[in-house]
Amino acid sequence: MKNLRVAWLLTSAFYYWQPSLSCYSKQFPDTTVFTSRWHGFAPGLEDSFRVEILGDRQIISIKKSTNSYGDNFTYLPLNIVKRLLKFKPDLIFLTPLACGQF
Repeated sequence: MKNLRVAWLLTSAFYYWQPSLSCYSKQFPDTTVFTSRWHGFAPGLEDSFRVEILGDRQIISIKKSTNSYGDNFTYLPLNIVKRLLKFKPDLIFLTPLACGQF
């Protein structure tokens, strides 16, 4: 089970994701995070998991709001397909989607 190749697809991998990803990577060392926004490792978590930066994410605004982010659809660059085919993951985790009223 520890030989699972795991891909995490995140449109942005901010610091709050990193403790969980670090812990997860200890259990499943062949884990790679694929992201379009990377600000570096949080202090104390340097190089605790593999990261591949994909390029710019795309954001499509569905419904604008003056008091919140509004409803958006955000996706990773299409080069993710080539990267995943090369990595050949056994398991892929995606950023959870949040749906609002359209």
